[in-house]
Amino acid sequence: MTVCSSRRKREIQECLTETPSVDLWRLRELALKGGFMTDSLRKSAWPKLVGIDTSDESIVRPDLYTFDAEKSDTPSKDEIAQVQRDVRRCHWHIQPTESNLDTSPQKRVPSETATAPASPTPLSQNRTRLNALINTILRDSSGTLKYYQGYHDVAAVTLSALSPSYSRDSLGLAVAVLLRLSQSHFRDAMQPDFESLTTALKITLLPLIAAFDSSIYHHMQKANICEPFFAISWILTWFSHEVKDTRVAKRLFDAFIAAHPLFVVYVSVAMICHPFNREIILNVECDFAEMHNVLSRLPKHSCRTGYDAEEGCYDDNSTVVVRNGRGLEDEDVHVPFQELIDTAISYMRQIPPRKLLQLAKRCHQLRPILKTSKISSITLLQPPPDWALAPTIPNTNNHHIIRHKRHRISSIDINHQHGPYKVTHVELSKGNSDAITASGSGGSGGGDFNGRKMLIWSGVVVIVAIGVAWVWSRRGAATAVDEKPGTVDWLGGGGADSGRNGHEMINDAVGTCRNKPSLCPASDSGKTENNVTTGRKKKWVRAAFQLVRIMLESDAEIVVL
Repeated sequence: MTVCSSRRKREIQECLTETPSVDLWRLRELALKGGFMTDSLRKSAWPKLVGIDTSDESIVRPDLYTFDAEKSDTPSKDEIAQVQRDVRRCHWHIQPTESNLDTSPQKRVPSETATAPASPTPLSQNRTRLNALINTILRDSSGTLKYYQGYHDVAAVTLSALSPSYSRDSLGLAVAVLLRLSQSHFRDAMQPDFESLTTALKITLLPLIAAFDSSIYHHMQKANICEPFFAISWILTWFSHEVKDTRVAKRLFDAFIAAHPLFVVYVSVAMICHPFNREIILNVECDFAEMHNVLSRLPKHSCRTGYDAEEGCYDDNSTVVVRNGRGLEDEDVHVPFQELIDTAISYMRQIPPRKLLQLAKRCHQLRPILKTSKISSITLLQPPPDWALAPTIPNTNNHHIIRHKRHRISSIDINHQHGPYKVTHVELSKGNSDAITASGSGGSGGGDFNGRKMLIWSGVVVIVAIGVAWVWSRRGAATAVDEKPGTVDWLGGGGADSGRNGHEMINDAVGTCRNKPSLCPASDSGKTENNVTTGRKKKWVRAAFQLVRIMLESDAEIVVL
């Protein structure tokens, strides 16, 4: 164990044991910057991140080792049968051997003296526990959540992290955490159909790709990739189906649990737009099948475990080769997931989740979808749950109070405008800006990047508006001078003077004004000209201020982009 990893573990442990309350923004920052490293830390961190009090005795449920379908109408018999089929084929993430590359103490094979029902192998025992975990989630949701293929991968990673070894009461914590995530992050996927999920991906994933790399977007359009089907598995399983290394999968779960439900979409966009993957995509012929195949296999460049080294395909029957304590995921990895997480945070800072619908409206193909679809029913497009924005735990009654009373704290309302939580300058000053951005509360609502950008653009608009106002006012004055001969009509309009030439009339007019100023309306004309010029100046100054006000609106950054 290196000094750096020891120091980081100590930092995480200090954050988790902080009294009287745990700073959740700091904990989220640690989850995004490297993850929690071990299962023992995750067992303490994940429940806190989802707002679960581990001291609650109701979490301890010794009756969860097996699931009795006769005691409840949910899940349905078809769901139970599908869960059994998927669990029977599952061995990644639950195999209690070194093949999942997790070397933490909790990953040891259970001893023969452990109290457990007779089972042929530890793997089959874990499958039984995985089956019970999934069916218990479906039962406790009272039928509001439906099983989908791929959910067993999510449940397997959760089981491996929170209940790595057999225990009569060990499933309770895994059930509590996974149920909380299923009701928020995975809710759209756990509906009777995928309509809500696919609609959310259409109006988020492709517009983000177009915003951050138009070349890739147009190349995909030429290949008729108009639907994000290639990324559905990434979203459904948080990459745990493609990433066979349990250690890497848990590290991704650290970040996704600590972030906005749409953060996995931003990570997907970062993976597609990464320079290494970008070159591969742009070199693919504009053929739908070939493009879809290349896009769906991009995760292999971030984790080699489970892929055949030569052909780049899954080998579900293979075992992971470990060399000198390092797995294949450490070799030939061109697109590290930590780099993708950092890039996703940068993307979210520029275009936060609350701006995605406005971004989608700029795409003509998506306007019919935005008009007909029930956007309000899509959970991914709604503000995150309150526990995802809570600043501290477990003092839930006083968690919105900052105890440092000696400082006057001005606060920035979270941009979702709901719930009692606020992001304070104290939290920003603690170096938690990435966690705040990843939660969906950053961007123009207090992010330094957007603040500087809007300030610069506001200055540009002010200068341009003043310049236009000055030029227009000069033009107005010149126009007024050119229109002075109109007084000649007043002096010689009609009668005996109507046949005289213009020069004679002008000379007579000038003489009249010199000799009898009271008869000359030049002073009134000058006053009128000044009033017109002043009116034009005021009008353009007001227009300049109006432009500045528009640029300072919270939605102006999309216009700028």
